[in-house]
Amino acid sequence: MFFASHTPAENRALVARHLEIVFDDLVTMHVPARYLATS
Repeated sequence: MFFASHTPAENRALVARHLEIVFDDLVTMHVPARYLATS
């Protein structure tokens, strides 16, 4: 399993970083800048 060699804290950091990258990609692709500026 991918996470087997990592501590729980490292797992959380990896998952958080992955989600941050995915979220940034989704925002960049799908959310208009105007919406971001007004939210």
